Amino acid sequence: MPLKQAEIENYLLSLGASQKVIDAAEAKGLQAMDDLARSYNVPSGLRDEAHIKLLYLKSKEEIKAKAQADLEKRLKPLHKEERQRYRLAFDHFDADCSGELDEDEVRRVARLVAAVGLVAAAG
Repeated sequence: MPLKQAEIENYLLSLGASQKVIDAAEAKGLQAMDDLARSYNVPSGLRDEAHIKLLYLKSKEEIKAKAQADLEKRLKPLHKEERQRYRLAFDHFDADCSGELDEDEVRRVARLVAAVGLVAAAG
């Protein structure tokens, strides 16, 4: 299966090429991009498709892991009292004590939230 443009760009970036240089090579065609890869002492150029695809997948996984880590840093941990309050509310609606809210239990929560919202709006 031929390489995708994103895979080629990722590979060339990993070699140290700038986006500007990659864009210029891309405008000239696939041979220019292959020549660009070879200019970074890669004798196979773009022929090692399996290696390029693997690097692309690894790069995507690293980006995803970094995004997850960044998200976890931004999330503020709950205090013990807050966790207890949420646990009590959850347990109240988990009628069958399954540890999960099924469709009917979620409907009960939604109805209550809607009712509380109507009361607050009327008040």
